[in-house]
Amino acid sequence: MYKKRKEEDNAYLKELKDELKQIRKQLDQITEAVVNGLYNISINEKSQKLENKRKEIEETIYKIESLNLQDIITEDEVKNLLNYDLKDIDNLSVEYKRTIIQK
Repeated sequence: MYKKRKEEDNAYLKELKDELKQIRKQLDQITEAVVNGLYNISINEKSQKLENKRKEIEETIYKIESLNLQDIITEDEVKNLLNYDLKDIDNLSVEYKRTIIQK
């Protein structure tokens, strides 16, 4: 299940990065048009919409990549947690309890 989710995340990341690339290209074209003296309100509005979309996509990419970097609890760790660790939770050290909670 984890592997499938990881593959889905990677596919979604690729889509986002492709879309981001297109948005950056459009923003570059708008910048070039403005440099060449072509400017009006509609260009400004389009530029703002693209900038907002760019920021949104970059934030989403950052969140997904950050989640992918975090430690993922393994199946064996879940089994150990359920079979052993939680049975004697009152006897575990505070530090070990923190480790369990952080996972």
